[in-house]
Amino acid sequence: MDISQVQNWFKTVIVGQGRLPEKVARAEHQFGFGAHELIKGDDRVPVEMRMGIYTTGYMLRLLECMQADLPSLYTFWGEQLFDMFGRSYLLEHPSNSHSLYELTEGYADFLERTRPPVERIDPENAVQYDIPAELVRMERARLAAILSKGTEGQTATPSLGFFSFFSGEETMLQAHPALQLVRQKMPLVEFYRQLMQNDEVVIPEYETSYLAVTRLNFRIQFYQINEWQYHLLHGLKIAETSVDLHDAIHYVSEHTGLDKAQLLSDVCLWLPNAISMGLIEG
Repeated sequence: MDISQVQNWFKTVIVGQGRLPEKVARAEHQFGFGAHELIKGDDRVPVEMRMGIYTTGYMLRLLECMQADLPSLYTFWGEQLFDMFGRSYLLEHPSNSHSLYELTEGYADFLERTRPPVERIDPENAVQYDIPAELVRMERARLAAILSKGTEGQTATPSLGFFSFFSGEETMLQAHPALQLVRQKMPLVEFYRQLMQNDEVVIPEYETSYLAVTRLNFRIQFYQINEWQYHLLHGLKIAETSVDLHDAIHYVSEHTGLDKAQLLSDVCLWLPNAISMGLIEG
């Protein structure tokens, strides 16, 4: 056996899907050699125990990474519950990327899929079973904003005023490069703040909510926005180039059914604030 085979054998066992005995058997079948040919054991620490130490250490490190990336969920659940769901997720979705950002990519969907069926949940407590997945989506938006290019170091330009949008000149809009958007089942900005500051939390009620996350001057900002603002920002974000103001309003009107004339007034009033908030580039 050469070194590459040994490395791939250990990769199969350490980061592969399933429980340790299953992964060892899979590696032995795939590569034609087993743990006893690679690892030296003794009466005090047999081979199986040594393999368990390796895999347990790796799992604990991944759980620490998940805790660092999802601090609000860790605070909401506590260590025991957080680790239990985290282990289940990692066993089903082993890490397959060098980027830790991708580690929790499927975690929100996993939590939604494994929550108790609706008919088995007390309606008064149902929202608490949906909060974890929504917190994960919120945290991943925060991480995406951190990892984005941002506008730090660029020369600041004055924010456009209200009347400048009615000058007749073409007004081009572009989403801030750090902008992330999340549609959620309940508003979580205040709940998130309570968790992160260790305040007494107030469980939010179900209400479709729109979240904008951005990075402004190296600081992550969370904003609860309304539906038309969400669609405006979404239209700008998915565009490959800058979008004309009136084209953006047409896009919002199509998705919300709102009157274009009223939208023009509302958008123009809000745009200077959106620029100063780091949602749209000025």
